[in-house]
Formats: sequence, structure tokens, C-alpha cells
Amino acid sequence: ERLNENGVRIRELDIENYSEELKRIYEVSKRSFALNYLYTPLPLEDFLGLYLPFKDYVDPRFALIAEREGVPVGFVFCTTDLSQIKRSGESDTLIIKTLAVLPSRENAGLGAILVDRMRRAALDSGLRRVIHALMHDQNKSANIGKNSAILRRYTLFGLRLDI
Repeated sequence: ERLNENGVRIRELDIENYSEELKRIYEVSKRSFALNYLYTPLPLEDFLGLYLPFKDYVDPRFALIAEREGVPVGFVFCTTDLSQIKRSGESDTLIIKTLAVLPSRENAGLGAILVDRMRRAALDSGLRRVIHALMHDQNKSANIGKNSAILRRYTLFGLRLDI
């Protein structure tokens, strides 16, 4: 209600203008992840290179953009489990691949709302599971999935090279 009163509108990604939509959410992605552990900014071309190949797999029900006065302030980008589809021909799982919200007090709670919409869309579509992919334990966004079970943990390794 507060976000709505502050002019935030949430809509599905326009798949017919997929490339332009990606360009619109690029700045949100860059700014929202800037303070994350080990974050390295990507040039627009690399960002597009990551997302353009997914176009044929994007279901607009699972890709939402939040805007204020037509300017993106957040987005969530999900796909059904493509590896599960490859193995069995179908999927019962939605993967929340990217959730990004501009860091601002006026956007507080928007990430949780976007994820909640994805959970509802998954349920309405007959999917049985939602995976919150690759969250760092210390990320604020980890609070959104706090009632979820940890599926897998990853470890980063480093080696000091004395040259």
C-alpha cells in the first residue's frame, strides 16, 4: 500500500521489446548490487550478453519490473528450472535468478513484494517449488527467503599467487 501510494507500479516484462527492457533494468541491476560482496560491475554489452540468450525461456509472468513514474526502481527475473526441463521435459520449479531494487528508503519492502508475486505466480501456474538462487548469507535479500530451507551451499576458494 505504501509503495503504491509512492507511485510504484509493477508490470510484466514486455517480451516483444525484450532487448529494450533489459537496457531499462540495467541501471537498477548495477546500482542495487554495487555494495554486494565481490560485485564487479558489468558493461551494458556484457549484461545483455548474459540475458539475451534467455529470451526464448522467459515467461513474462515470471519477469516483473517495478517502476515509479515510468522509471525502473526494481525487477525480478525468474525462469523455470531449465536443467530439470532438459532432464525430463518439464519443470515443477521456478528459479528466482535475479532480484534487484534500487537502494532507497522509499523502495523498502519492494523486493519482498516482487518475490511474493513470483511465489503466487508459480503456485497459480502449478509449480511446486521456488528456488532463491545464489544468495550470499549476509545479503539483506536473504531475509526474504528466511523461511525457506537451504538447498545447497557454495564455497569460494582463493589462492594467493606470489609473483
